[in-house]
Amino acid sequence: MNKLSYSLILLLAVGCAKKITEDTELSIPATTAEVESGSSAVTALLDEQAGSNYAMSTAPQKSILEFITSKAYAATCMRPSFSACQSGIKAATYNGCEIGSATISGTAQLQYSQAGCTMNATNDMVTRTYSLERSGLHGGSLLTTSSAQSDYRGGAAYGGGGRLTKTASGFSLDILGKHKALTFRGKSVYDISIKTIAPLLVSGGLDRSNRNIQSGQLEINHNRAGRTAVWTYNNVQFSSQCCHPVSGTIDIVWSGSKTGSAQMTFQGCGLAQVTEGGQSSQVEMSYCE
Repeated sequence: MNKLSYSLILLLAVGCAKKITEDTELSIPATTAEVESGSSAVTALLDEQAGSNYAMSTAPQKSILEFITSKAYAATCMRPSFSACQSGIKAATYNGCEIGSATISGTAQLQYSQAGCTMNATNDMVTRTYSLERSGLHGGSLLTTSSAQSDYRGGAAYGGGGRLTKTASGFSLDILGKHKALTFRGKSVYDISIKTIAPLLVSGGLDRSNRNIQSGQLEINHNRAGRTAVWTYNNVQFSSQCCHPVSGTIDIVWSGSKTGSAQMTFQGCGLAQVTEGGQSSQVEMSYCE
């Protein structure tokens, strides 16, 4: 089974008598990092535009971000609120448990194609850009940025955040370029670069209770591991009580330091099963973005 390392379990254990020491290390399996980063990158903009909170019907026991926030997100945790619309732009502020025991710094901005910040007509769109850092009590830091950067393969840099476009039958989501770097006490844990290579087509509306990602392809580059995962979505569905998908499948093809294919099946809130070569492992998705 795909689990976080023993050192991370020590780090996250609630009420454990052992304290975090100077030689405590953090490691996260590459597939777990890809699933966490890819899934949260897609759902974040959809949830934000829908006004959804961080609701999860189950609280994972081992959270990647627990060492930053030192507590799990609750159903009442609200997303950052945005300023009033000014010439098609809204800027973010932060409140509630989004701050919690962690410190959040940086900026986020929504830029709409319509001056009134509306998305009522076909081809109306909103683009979210950001540079945010979450840091916590135990020396962990998660930097999320939409600035243009290259991935491990070199070549042209890409960035721009996420763009959501209203279509005649729903919405189209493009991740133009998103980069996530997780460090622990100054040491890199993972560095992920994400972009869509085919728009994700969303039907049923933005609200989680009806949302369905019918198709599309997402590219997730694990820059430390030197590997690329291409995800192809197949009717991935959500629930009003969870910020993660709860059903549907994603076909995965790897290249780089890891090659091969697999299928990921969502099995309820925060749980995904990855089947590769007849062998299955579970990934517990631990945080909402």
